[in-house]
Amino acid sequence: MSAGMHPPEFRQAHHLSDWPECHIEAQCPGCKRSTTVPTRLLMQRHGDMLIMKAVKRFRCQKCRVHAAPVFLCASHHRSFCYGPDPDWALELVPEPRG
Repeated sequence: MSAGMHPPEFRQAHHLSDWPECHIEAQCPGCKRSTTVPTRLLMQRHGDMLIMKAVKRFRCQKCRVHAAPVFLCASHHRSFCYGPDPDWALELVPEPRG
């Protein structure tokens, strides 16, 4: 995919194996820490579960709060981080309001 392309269609029924080269980026709404995990690593450690089931398990290691927002990213980072921008990123869980 080239820069600026639209992401492939995402379905709630997709498994981690449907996105083997992607990463999941999760942020803690409390302490604002973030982490990025390759989907391939999640599959190796936890099996080929539904991607939304994996997302619901994300919690901050520091304050144990459920992660939000959570993104499925085409590359290692959702935004510029001393490298190229990803081709696309999908927000799977929105940032909490208020």
